[in-house]
Amino acid sequence: MRNTLWTFGDSMTFGHGCNDDCESDAKINYLPYKKEGDDIWSNHLSKMLDYNVVNLGKNGASNDYIFDCIIDNFDNIKPNDIVVINMTLYGRMEVPFLDGTYSILCGYEKNKTSIDDKEYIHSIMPKQSDLEKIEALVNFQYHFSNHQFYKDRHIKRFNFIKDRLQNEKNTKFIYLWSLEDDDGLYASFETIDKATNGLVNDTHFSFNGHFHFAHFLNKLISTKRLI
Repeated sequence: MRNTLWTFGDSMTFGHGCNDDCESDAKINYLPYKKEGDDIWSNHLSKMLDYNVVNLGKNGASNDYIFDCIIDNFDNIKPNDIVVINMTLYGRMEVPFLDGTYSILCGYEKNKTSIDDKEYIHSIMPKQSDLEKIEALVNFQYHFSNHQFYKDRHIKRFNFIKDRLQNEKNTKFIYLWSLEDDDGLYASFETIDKATNGLVNDTHFSFNGHFHFAHFLNKLISTKRLI
């Protein structure tokens, strides 16, 4: 029975613009550039390893969503499975709304303290939102989302779950990286924007970026570097 590669994260793990299940203008505009064998990094890596793959990346996911997703699947992770966790931007959050949840993608730009523009917040929330909810989101973004205390709390949680996966689940390999903190790593792989010479304005991995990121991870696994 083959082991499983588990991947948790945001759009960088989901494969925005490259995943066949992606619904976006970036995917539509980038589709003509796709060649035979092109794929997202989780699928490339699973083939290199001869592992099954469960990709639980989600476009726009918050760190809370990613952490909850790991907890929900924790019991299904087996010894010698491989886990790759992609932390996202700290300013993202998921809030209760109507009968479900709604993802707030504020604070996307690195080093931007927050977005405190009520009109912007209102534009990305459903029409049923009221002023009190908008004010709460604005205040949270402005005062807390990029504070070091809040960031440290996220890092502490992910390091805790990483240790549990290593020590209790005996995973073969686990890799934890942060879209915001490890921007040098992210920048070392080609993006859709670069692959198309700016014709498709999207900063996610290109097909080439996915391929090389998979090889980067495979090299770490082959040298048995636990990170």
